[in-house]
Amino acid sequence: MKTDLNLDEKAIRNHILDFASLKDIPFEYLENLIDPLFDPLLSSIPIVSIVKGLVKVGLNISEKHFMEKTLIFMKQLESNQDSINNEKINSYREKVLNNEKNTKKELERVIIILNKIVEEEKSIYIANAFIEYVNENIERELFMELITILDSIMLRDLDLIRIMIQGKAKFESNSQKISCNRLVAMGIVNNVELNEIEYSLEDYRLTDLGKAMAWFMLKEGQKPKLKFHL
Repeated sequence: MKTDLNLDEKAIRNHILDFASLKDIPFEYLENLIDPLFDPLLSSIPIVSIVKGLVKVGLNISEKHFMEKTLIFMKQLESNQDSINNEKINSYREKVLNNEKNTKKELERVIIILNKIVEEEKSIYIANAFIEYVNENIERELFMELITILDSIMLRDLDLIRIMIQGKAKFESNSQKISCNRLVAMGIVNNVELNEIEYSLEDYRLTDLGKAMAWFMLKEGQKPKLKFHL
């Protein structure tokens, strides 16, 4: 499987979990990169060298942006490595190198979505969900569902999830109503007052899927008592 970038997806998959290589690079530095593929502080990082070497036709904006999002994903993993079970992440890496079928599909999905998303902030939420999956706190199906939904919604939709967790009762703008409708369509929110003509925010609730997104990706709300199964 190939991404629509001018890159070898397998080579990216084999190095995207080398997050220890970013130990000495601050988050703030990655968030303000001009060109990640020619940055002197990043030149020794394996995935940067590989991506740079794999570009067959000159560098373009898509490849640079993909690299920025990928580095932020990896940095989020590195920043939270104390919460990652070493045995489980090493087992996962071994499956990647052995081209295990399910693992291949999972990282393909991650790479495709990192390529598609516009907002770099979403890379952090993908990494958060990945950590939970590797630690076996969520099932594979939920992990894949969450990152796919994340690709289809906007950052302001995630802000509305946070507002709902805070218990605010009223819509503050039309854009919040639009966000709410989009979250309903994605199964993140449902309406509990179906007989009402004019809805307010207090008429909506996060679904189990929405609560899972809030906790496992956004680190908001309350931790589910049990593993979440779709």
